[in-house]
Amino acid sequence: MIELPPGQTSLLVEKERQRLFLYTSSKNGLQLKQILPCTTGSNDSDKFKQGDNSTPEGVYFIEKCIEGPALKELGGDYGNMVFVLNYPNIFDQLLGKDGHGIWLHGTFHGLKPWLPQATRGCIVMNNIDLLEIAHAVHLRKTPIIITKKIIWVTPQEIQRWRKEIHSFLNRWRKAWKNKDFATYDICYSPHFRSGKYDLKDWLEHKRLLAQKRKNIKISIHRTEIYFYNTYSNLGQVVMVRFIQDYASNDYHDRGLKTLFLVKGRKKTKWQILIEYWEPLS
Repeated sequence: MIELPPGQTSLLVEKERQRLFLYTSSKNGLQLKQILPCTTGSNDSDKFKQGDNSTPEGVYFIEKCIEGPALKELGGDYGNMVFVLNYPNIFDQLLGKDGHGIWLHGTFHGLKPWLPQATRGCIVMNNIDLLEIAHAVHLRKTPIIITKKIIWVTPQEIQRWRKEIHSFLNRWRKAWKNKDFATYDICYSPHFRSGKYDLKDWLEHKRLLAQKRKNIKISIHRTEIYFYNTYSNLGQVVMVRFIQDYASNDYHDRGLKTLFLVKGRKKTKWQILIEYWEPLS
């Protein structure tokens, strides 16, 4: 986690130690609130396909909570509630990962029968522990970061990453606002995807929109930045989310923008690999 808005909670699961950490963000940085036992998939590698018994590694958000009569209809031992993760997310899909049904849930029978690493991919906690952290979970807002092993970095390194990424976001935003396509184009990776668009189609689409729009204003708020991983074919990857306000002479919207940024091993600048926007109700 590189940056979270003040007051936001986050869950961090370390597969190697079978622990779940609850953090809260403040103006002074991340505050560790709880460390709780959990168990993950019997296959300790990253998840790539349905039925591999692996817990995926990455940054996810809880899409919905299942409890009460709906939970009873599922059968099985899920404790008092199930939190459904958004696996596979848009980055997983780009990597060709598949599968579904990755949940964070409780158990009425204690963790002992599940230990160590004995699930089919879900994250399982003692029911009392899950109920204790449930108050901190907000649908589609609370991140759950899953990693094989936590890598600790210095505050100086975190500050350097923040500065780099905010500098990139500001350059991208200004280029978009000012219709500076010479700068805007190079903000995108050659491997870029956004829904049905590849890079060529995306840039053509943006140019057509720019011809119609005047007095463009773009602002971003509540930025979240998560270090993802380093991939041999992509380089360093970070995930960025923020609230985006867009306005022009004839159109305006507000939504949640998600970017996956990459920086190749031989490159010094970040580029956008994936861009996704959803409206805020």
